[in-house]
Amino acid sequence: MAVFDVILNDKITDLKDLLQADPKCANSVGWHGLTPLHHAALKNNEELIDLLLQYGANINHPNAYRETPLHLACQAASLKLVHKLLEIGADLRAEDSAGRTCVHHAAKSGSVLKLHYLTECGLSLKKRDNRGLTALHIAAENSQLEATEYLIRHKRFPTDVRDSGNCTPLHLAAKHAHCEVAWVLESKSTLSMINEPDVMGKTPLDYASDVETPRHLWLKRHLKYWQASRCPRSRPPNPWMPWFLLLLSPSFGIFLIALSFYQLPVTFAILSTVAIVIFFNIWSFSKHRLQHISAVPSPALAGSLYSNPGVVTSNRISDTGESLNILDVAKGVIPESQFCTVCEIVMPEFTKHCKLCEVCIESLDHHCLFLMNCVARNNHRAFVCFMTEIIVANALFVFLGEASSFGEAMSHDVYVSVLFILNCIGLFYLTFFQFKVITDGGTTYYSSEGGTMHRESLADKNVERPLGSQRSLVVSKDENLLSISCRGILILQENEDKKGTETCIVVVP
Repeated sequence: MAVFDVILNDKITDLKDLLQADPKCANSVGWHGLTPLHHAALKNNEELIDLLLQYGANINHPNAYRETPLHLACQAASLKLVHKLLEIGADLRAEDSAGRTCVHHAAKSGSVLKLHYLTECGLSLKKRDNRGLTALHIAAENSQLEATEYLIRHKRFPTDVRDSGNCTPLHLAAKHAHCEVAWVLESKSTLSMINEPDVMGKTPLDYASDVETPRHLWLKRHLKYWQASRCPRSRPPNPWMPWFLLLLSPSFGIFLIALSFYQLPVTFAILSTVAIVIFFNIWSFSKHRLQHISAVPSPALAGSLYSNPGVVTSNRISDTGESLNILDVAKGVIPESQFCTVCEIVMPEFTKHCKLCEVCIESLDHHCLFLMNCVARNNHRAFVCFMTEIIVANALFVFLGEASSFGEAMSHDVYVSVLFILNCIGLFYLTFFQFKVITDGGTTYYSSEGGTMHRESLADKNVERPLGSQRSLVVSKDENLLSISCRGILILQENEDKKGTETCIVVVP
């Protein structure tokens, strides 16, 4: 058992000593038929696997449940390790005692990368296990939301697919109170499955009613609501009433502020204004999405300017002119973070997926809630011009009014005063910040060096940044400055270093 102990504790040197003393221990069998290679796959340790294979470990040795190391790697290891096992000779089409393939195990882990990779390798998503369960059933049963969305996207699976017991994925999600998965399945289905019985005559609503946990009670109540609120052959509605309330909330807040200055003494008016601003900031502006299971974008700052910001729908092109895909991610050529699991493409450099627009955007600056659209490559210049025009319009509104002077307008016209103060706080700061970002040669999201300017998630802290994502523009000999400036805002930027001062051209789309 010493070999299993050193693997569980990642002691590479001790493992090497054991294998040198007795190479046969590379194929030792422990509890439930697990071999050292099974444990190394669960640990996602590539160095351990290389060492075990070097001493003759059987890469296709099944455990007591006929699960191979590749099966466990599809559950717990990285995509790069799964690809490596396949290159070495792991059996892609091996089935365990339950009739499950690598696709089922990847669905259990919720890894969209592995599911997409396995399909590119020729493995079918439609394979059922001995109980008739598909990958969609397993993803729903294990509360794997992203995998569930991937499997119903592009009609890979119908949402009402049945297993041998006539259960739909919604039955399994309701049984385990996976509320988000249940909403996705029901909202993407044209026909409601809430009252559809399985072979035992139980519906998803019955499964949600069997247990009295808070999540089961919440799901039970909302399943009834989704069923009652939807029209025949339509999907359950989004929360339109809260949506319209948020849409009107900024105007209503300004009205209350102006009314308080008209009707209340100055001290109480100021206190009321502060209270109203705090209230609407917490209620309307703190989240980009509604506090609803549908998570629709918040309309609290809705507006216009709906041009295509720079949507990307194709894979990144390599230096050799070839289109990169999931196989390049598996080989380690491209970091896993550069593959968009929603758009299912290798994102080009300087591209980010917007979860509100649900598309990949090139040269993303930010998602503007006022415009309800992303500000990026194609409309960044229009956005800056739009902000500048608003400032000019506000100044003209104040100076060209009925008041003889600016001071008189601010002291007598409460509505003008409120608008001017609010614009000074927010609008001026946003506009000057945009000019600052542009002159630095980046966007709000990306710095001029290609890195992100916001706090990175834990998953991306150790991810290597792609090369060539700087904002500097390389000008060809056949391209003049006029054609360059037509594509965006042209800025001459001077960079000082030890060698002297260098002037470069930066184009902000």
